Amino acid sequence: MPWKIIVTIAAIAGVAWLYPLLSEGSGLPCDALATRAVTLHAAHDPGFNNAFSMGVARTMGDFGVSQMVRRRYPSAPPELICVGYFWYLIVDPASFELVWSDLESGRPYQ
Repeated sequence: MPWKIIVTIAAIAGVAWLYPLLSEGSGLPCDALATRAVTLHAAHDPGFNNAFSMGVARTMGDFGVSQMVRRRYPSAPPELICVGYFWYLIVDPASFELVWSDLESGRPYQ
């Protein structure tokens, strides 16, 4: 495989991994997913307490979300799943309820 292709693939993977962390100001992918989900929920529900929920997402985001991901996808690294869900929310912001209910179900993916 030519080096240009390898470097291009590595650059795309790096951007896909780092963008969620930088855009949400977090150090971990599941924390970035939690923050994005809370932000989208607040945008769709005016009665949602954004300041309080954002604090909870920042405090418990990575731990809580990574535990949900581990239950749903036990054989996959939670960080990769969180990055995938984050990009799903970027592509379709209205799907935050679908993503959250999928993770909260806790059933292993079939």
